[in-house]
Amino acid sequence: MGATAMKTRIKTIRGYVLLLIKSVNNKRNNIKYQNKGYAFSMKLTMGFWKIILKIFFISVHPFEVILYQILQ
Repeated sequence: MGATAMKTRIKTIRGYVLLLIKSVNNKRNNIKYQNKGYAFSMKLTMGFWKIILKIFFISVHPFEVILYQILQ
């Protein structure tokens, strides 16, 4: 694992921790949390996992298709 990869990983972990704290605070305050940055990062993460799952399940074709349709 490279230094840059580690940095980005720490950044994302920090981001998730912040998001968790924010969501807890907002549940307490009953305010809907809307932040374009976090929404985008979550979308990006989902896209990343979709790609990983596609690569991982490429040999198991029918199951991969079903899984991909569920994730869509």
